[in-house]
Amino acid sequence: IRPVSGCFRGITLTGSAERYAMRIAPEFNRFTGGISFLFNNRREFSKVRSELRLRHVSVIYDPYETADGAATVDAPKKYLDFNQLTYTFQDARIHKPYSLVIDIQQGSTFVKGSATINHRFNYNSRRKGLDVRLFAGTFLWKSNSYLNGPDVRFRLSGQTGNQDYLYDDIYLGRNENTGLLSQQMTMTDGAFSLYTALGQSDRFLTSINLRSSIPKIPIICVYANAGAFSSDIYNGNGQKTGIETGTAAEAGINLSIIRNIFEIYAPVIYSENLMDAQKFTLHDTFGQRIRFVLNFRLINPLTPLRTLRF
Repeated sequence: IRPVSGCFRGITLTGSAERYAMRIAPEFNRFTGGISFLFNNRREFSKVRSELRLRHVSVIYDPYETADGAATVDAPKKYLDFNQLTYTFQDARIHKPYSLVIDIQQGSTFVKGSATINHRFNYNSRRKGLDVRLFAGTFLWKSNSYLNGPDVRFRLSGQTGNQDYLYDDIYLGRNENTGLLSQQMTMTDGAFSLYTALGQSDRFLTSINLRSSIPKIPIICVYANAGAFSSDIYNGNGQKTGIETGTAAEAGINLSIIRNIFEIYAPVIYSENLMDAQKFTLHDTFGQRIRFVLNFRLINPLTPLRTLRF
């Protein structure tokens, strides 16, 4: 919808239905519907884009347990419903582009909010520069039955397939815990490249992510991440017994083969608490710690068309 006058340049109604199958589990279905408002720009040829989006996500699936390599379904279907309000401000200018995303999510057992700032500082070449990302997220409300709901905690490390509770991204091995397919991730929340159970936060999480290209060397970048987190501690009966807080840091090498679409991250240096946490994961060798981003959503040819529609 393109209003003739007013503060909106365009109003878009969206709806989608998706079905996915998994190797050892029944398929799951995802339905989304929403509305977005694209604000007018004061300057006709401005690179600034400001948008407000309201979305509902519904996921339906069969719970399953694996025994001796076989899947057994012994429970009724589960229904997950989430509401999401997102405001995006982006200036896609050639030099020093930046963006701000404010996101509020609500489910039956929680309300949480976050803000993400991305800023690129160009070097002499447009393709070379320093990327700075700032993230801050906090829980605004949790119900008494929070532990019985979906695991919606903020993650210090980028999300894996089984942590993507909104099913927003496409994973080659969504529920894989070992092997190459389990090493796919998305750069969300704290956006650390090293997989860790540390910093799974249901209170607050903050992080700063730096990535720099290397002059005269294509593809190869170096990166460094630092974060702080706080989370409630519960006993086996679901009773809160304390609060865990901490900080963590890492640095490594990034191969940006196709920027933001196909990238490989190899952590080289990380804080002692991250090193200790690795002892309790299935990612205890250097090769298993390497992770990659494969963003199928950005490959979708309709994505740039929707952006250019108005």
